[in-house]
Amino acid sequence: MKKITYIRFIVLGLVILFATLLNKTAPFGQVKGLSDSAKNKAIRGLVIPHHGLAGGLITESIELLRQNRNDYQILVIIGPNHFYKESYTLTSSTKLQDTAVDSEFIEKLKEMFPKTVLDQDIVGAEHAVTTAASYFTEYFPKSRIIPLVISPYFTEESLRTIADFLSQNLPRNTLYVASVDFSHNLLTDESLVNNEESIKTIRSFDFPTLFKYTDSHMDSPASVALVMLVMQNLKTTNWTTVESLHSGLILNDPTIQGTSYVTGIFY
Repeated sequence: MKKITYIRFIVLGLVILFATLLNKTAPFGQVKGLSDSAKNKAIRGLVIPHHGLAGGLITESIELLRQNRNDYQILVIIGPNHFYKESYTLTSSTKLQDTAVDSEFIEKLKEMFPKTVLDQDIVGAEHAVTTAASYFTEYFPKSRIIPLVISPYFTEESLRTIADFLSQNLPRNTLYVASVDFSHNLLTDESLVNNEESIKTIRSFDFPTLFKYTDSHMDSPASVALVMLVMQNLKTTNWTTVESLHSGLILNDPTIQGTSYVTGIFY
């Protein structure tokens, strides 16, 4: 038993060393820059975490948008409903503290999808929305935000209807953000393997696999799926992974059963 534990600890140490070497040119929280294929392209979709520990990853991702000279009229922030998981619908709000919300569009959304719940308290307490909004309002103060808190019970078919409405009724210079944490309560090595599986699924637009995922891969497949469906409509289906990390790497503690993060862009 001790031998197995020792071997596992060595493996975890190698994982951290490998991840450090991969990011050697850009320490955590510093911008690495985009690959040549993504430079000077209009970025329409973004995947970021909402865990406070990963704030550096959010900053890094937004800096990449600015580096690529992107500016946005509208920011659609999509995240899971952490506190009302039994909800079967979308939740949004026409008001959000210290945030410019596109209330007119949200009212249109409510007309189109009458089961949509407008609740400022739910949205205001949902850190998947508020964490992202706090960063974006600093970097894009002129943009208006559309917060969407999404039920885990949506199917690809029902999400496609919402994606069609969004892509047909919002301006072209809209950024769609999936505010999602990835694997939960796993060690670093397991989490990074699952991250690679999730990245492959996202890159290939493999919706059947995506909708089978549980917390061992990500906390809101529906949020990621909605962004992916909009990207298909906009024909911006190129994906670039920015980061794949685990909280153990950030804290330099390989024994943590923590949370993993994936950041990436669609263009």
